[in-house]
Amino acid sequence: WGCVVKKKQRQSGRSHVIRRVIDDYLRACPVMKLSDGDACPCGSIRRYDDCCGPKGVEYRLLWESESGEPALIDSRIFRERATKLLMYLDRPWARGISSLSQGLRYLEGLYRRYDSFVALFESFVSCRRGCTACCYYLVGTSFIEAELIKRYAVRHLSQEQLDAIRVRVREQLPHYIRENQRPRDRQKDEELLAAYFQKRLPCPFLSTENDCMVYPVRPFTCRSHSAVSDPHACETGKGLELLDV
Repeated sequence: WGCVVKKKQRQSGRSHVIRRVIDDYLRACPVMKLSDGDACPCGSIRRYDDCCGPKGVEYRLLWESESGEPALIDSRIFRERATKLLMYLDRPWARGISSLSQGLRYLEGLYRRYDSFVALFESFVSCRRGCTACCYYLVGTSFIEAELIKRYAVRHLSQEQLDAIRVRVREQLPHYIRENQRPRDRQKDEELLAAYFQKRLPCPFLSTENDCMVYPVRPFTCRSHSAVSDPHACETGKGLELLDV
């Protein structure tokens, strides 16, 4: 029983640290003072005093766009989803994964929680289906992400699609840059990635309809790439602002 108590104490301690990290982040975001006549930031067509105001919902300012439009977030929902994500990352059993199947299940669970968290910022993001600007960047993946993509592709894609992916990979292989080939100097690395982008090599999983063929299992490099600037900035990279989550 002593071991059980100590384990619960350690878990409680980690939970406290996670909550403190989230609270510190929210404290850095100023509370947005809304008047009763303002439109409610939740997205409804009602006024704040007829919607979230009476519920005591607190909205915090994450940033302002170039046009001065505020990006507001419900601090309660932010705290709830961020806690679920960070607690999942901190699960003790995650550090004891002993098989590929366990790792794949954990990754799928992590994707679900991350997507739920990032969905909070969807209304501020300029990325939309059919926009393929970021599909020409060099995308790195971990082994377990690549394995999940492979299994998904074999299960869900047609033979014709799989053959097209193999052909594109063979054609692009000489241009791929391995992680150990990237310079440590940040400026030189950015120049290398920019040069790759200029080659206009489409992702092997980009379909002829400009859709991602493996979208549900796309790697974190893709999931975390969300533009909050003008969509035209994505084509050149100039003035491009990304959601930092």
